[in-house]
Amino acid sequence: IPQDEVANQVTDFFAQLQTRKDQLAEIDSEEAIPDPLLSPNWIEEASAQSQSLGELAAKYDEDAKNDNREEIKKKLNSLQARKWLSEHRAAIDEEVTRLKLLNQIQEAKKSTNTKALSQKKGELAEALITDAFVQRFNAELKALGASQVKVELVKSKVSKGRVLHKLQLRGAPQNGLADVLSEGENRIVSIAAFLADVTGKSNQAPFIFDDPISSLDQSYEEAVVQRLIELSQDKQVIVFTHRLSLLGTVRHFAEKKTIKPDVVSIRTADWGTGEPAPIPLSQGDIKSALNTLMNQRYQDAKKASENGEFEHAEILLKSICSDFRTLVERSIENDLLCGVVQRFQRPVHTLKLKDLAKLKDADCNLLDSLMTKYSGFEHSQPTESPVELPKPDDLLADMTSLKSWREEYAKRLASAVAG
Repeated sequence: IPQDEVANQVTDFFAQLQTRKDQLAEIDSEEAIPDPLLSPNWIEEASAQSQSLGELAAKYDEDAKNDNREEIKKKLNSLQARKWLSEHRAAIDEEVTRLKLLNQIQEAKKSTNTKALSQKKGELAEALITDAFVQRFNAELKALGASQVKVELVKSKVSKGRVLHKLQLRGAPQNGLADVLSEGENRIVSIAAFLADVTGKSNQAPFIFDDPISSLDQSYEEAVVQRLIELSQDKQVIVFTHRLSLLGTVRHFAEKKTIKPDVVSIRTADWGTGEPAPIPLSQGDIKSALNTLMNQRYQDAKKASENGEFEHAEILLKSICSDFRTLVERSIENDLLCGVVQRFQRPVHTLKLKDLAKLKDADCNLLDSLMTKYSGFEHSQPTESPVELPKPDDLLADMTSLKSWREEYAKRLASAVAG
């Protein structure tokens, strides 16, 4: 049916329907109802046409399936996608590279996770580090003479890949060490833990101790010194102390190991602390100290006197007399008594007693006269009766006599041993 003709028929049909509707309001009887409209031809023709078109569409769909349209459509989409990839290849390659690098970074980050490292290191520490550490700690306690102190070293935790250990009382971990152990025991345990830690490492840095024997009794002091002497055979050991007794103990045990410690004295000056100073006479070499008094300090006092600086010269002479008296006392200990008994040292060297056989009355008289003459300069003097200073030449003569006696006495002992 031509489209215009169909449109006219549809319009006429609906116009007739509207007219019949308008007439319904005026109908007052059944006889006045107009005859029904005849079925329009265009409806039947439209139905037939619709059915025909449906059949044709179904036929077209069937033909499309037989022609592989879906497969062709997929191929078309694939070709379009490949075309797009080709047009953006450079950008895509760059993004792929970036994502690969990002993935590598993420994997590396996972491998460095501190929690995972801590767990793994904790396992290794339990199997390797802790057991060896505990063995070294127990060995150090034994070497320091503290095996009776009931403490143990245990692993506490692993933090950020670091294995941490702690000390606790054996059988009573709930009690703190400071609540049970004495100050000396706490110190000896701390030294043992420190040595157990550092001796297990390959670091060649020197050991530095600040007055390590503080609060320790005599036995612990000697044990610590002997351990430090052993350590000095492999590494440099530096010890700071203000106690001359420690220096004497170090020298005693170092001599047994044929080790000569390097002693450096420091003092406090106006600018601060750390200025080098002479070694105390009580610990220095007698021969060197005596030569210093005669060749340097005596000459300074003599020069001051010649220049008319009498007060300064007097101060220098008093200082020389005081130090000379100390050297006489040390000479009695080391030379006259052959070092049988040494100050600041507990051992008594009884094997050296045989050397006393060559002791003469003249030796005792010389040293007794020097001690008597110069003792007044070592002790406080009353203001009303001060000790008169010896003349410079007399002081030099006394120092020379002590030097000559020491040389002769040493040769006398040496010859006696040789004989």
